[in-house]
Amino acid sequence: MYVTNWYDNLVSVISTKTEKLIANINVGKSPAGIDVHPINGDIIVANRDSNNISIISSENYKIKKNIKVESSPFGVFLDHSRDLIYVTNVQSNSVSIIDYKKKKLLKNVKVGKWPYQVAIDYKNNKLFVSNQRSNSISIIDAENFTVVKELKELCEYPEGININYKNNFIVVACWFDDEVAIINLLDYSLIKKVSVSGGPRSFGNFILNN
Repeated sequence: MYVTNWYDNLVSVISTKTEKLIANINVGKSPAGIDVHPINGDIIVANRDSNNISIISSENYKIKKNIKVESSPFGVFLDHSRDLIYVTNVQSNSVSIIDYKKKKLLKNVKVGKWPYQVAIDYKNNKLFVSNQRSNSISIIDAENFTVVKELKELCEYPEGININYKNNFIVVACWFDDEVAIINLLDYSLIKKVSVSGGPRSFGNFILNN
């Protein structure tokens, strides 16, 4: 298990078997989002106040490379099918596209204000980005990395976002509305909003596909 420690600039490594701390890894300032490569185990961390990401070996817990992105990276998401990394940069209102194998920045894509999360649609080659301050979802073509559509005025402060393929849903946690929005994955129409308890946010894979 890997845990980012915002104030200590560390990633903690914890054994899920013994429930004990194995190591602390020094990274950049204010580490936030984290993801893990499913094959080689590399750990990818967004360092918000260093404006970069760190790629860390899970074998020796040493940093392989720091890659500069734009301002205030918060979320980091690995597209394991194409070996690409998507990073949401909150203050620059952009998503950085990084070639994981070459460890190289490919492009910065402008989206709405305060992007936080990315949901990867592997079937239709699209990226869905939740923009908190714009109250919108940006849809990016994952082939040419251009914004093809923005779903505006969806809800107030959308944050958590994920895909349910069984029902062809995009599901969004609407933080300030105390609702979860359900969107049609095929035509992007709003299906319904479900009221939930106060302040739904969520980060990571929060949709159970059954």
